[in-house]
Amino acid sequence: MGEIADLRVHKVAVPEGQEQAMVDLLTQDPRVEYAELDHLVHATIIPNDPSYDLQWGPSKIKAPAAWDVTKGSSAIIIAIVDTGVDLDHRDLNDKIVPGWDFANDDPTPQDDHGHGTHVAGIAAAETNNGIGVAGISWQARIMPVKVLDENGDGSYWDVTQGVDYACNHGAQIINLSLGGSTPSDTLEDAMEQAYADGCLIVAAAGNGGGDFVDYPARFPEVMAVAATDESDNRAGFSDYGPEVEVAAPGVNIYSTLWNDKYGWKSGTSMAAPHVAGQAALIWSVCPDPTHEEVRSIIDSTADDRGASGWDPYYGYGRINAVAAVQAATPALTLP
Repeated sequence: MGEIADLRVHKVAVPEGQEQAMVDLLTQDPRVEYAELDHLVHATIIPNDPSYDLQWGPSKIKAPAAWDVTKGSSAIIIAIVDTGVDLDHRDLNDKIVPGWDFANDDPTPQDDHGHGTHVAGIAAAETNNGIGVAGISWQARIMPVKVLDENGDGSYWDVTQGVDYACNHGAQIINLSLGGSTPSDTLEDAMEQAYADGCLIVAAAGNGGGDFVDYPARFPEVMAVAATDESDNRAGFSDYGPEVEVAAPGVNIYSTLWNDKYGWKSGTSMAAPHVAGQAALIWSVCPDPTHEEVRSIIDSTADDRGASGWDPYYGYGRINAVAAVQAATPALTLP
């Protein structure tokens, strides 16, 4: 079928269904240096969202190459347990599923602070729609669960209620871009139960810049996420310690804001939804994965940073979306 003479390579046609058998046969021929299947390639997708060029996070974690494999699935729900979400934001409103406001005990988890809306956009903003920004998971849906008030404050009790609600209403992934320094048996029970029920829980490590990871990220059932800057260095504010599992972009992150606006924020709060969005991509390609399998894929495919291997500043490393989805994608089987 074809030849590249200077490389001494040939392309040959074989009967359908006999591809791998022919590769095996040719490999045994001493005249053949190697034989392999031809594979398809695709243009790396860059979304048409006009502010995408202000977002350094997706390219840093190699999301565009991951989007060649999958753009996510609307069957995957990410619960944003936070200050709520701007329910009318043009880059989010078509992605939102029903949630709850535990701060005010009503069914309308409207953001009156801005933090939760920013987090939601990072994980799963409407993408390639010619508007605003791109989310890490194009297709995942967003469950807004409001547990923090207009000042960004809340109680462990409300967080516990929020996590319980999210897990019991179909969220596979729970993002907790919040934290406190005091341990709580009630909060720990909520994490243990949600994890036992199959939810992947992702939380911000904390912004104190010290060697103490906040709760609930500190609990073993939770993926504690540290923050990195555009140069792949640990952000100075990012907490560290033995609980840190992975790192993700968290400095000068551009995303959605309440009142249908956009802007920059920094914090481990911004790092966590990069991981949540990546988890949604993995879930969309891996057939019926457990949350533990998704977690393991995220850890094992992260790009090592800092000291070789796991370390308390970056965990297993800065996440790598394309490596993760490739690791999760079932091997191609020929007919």
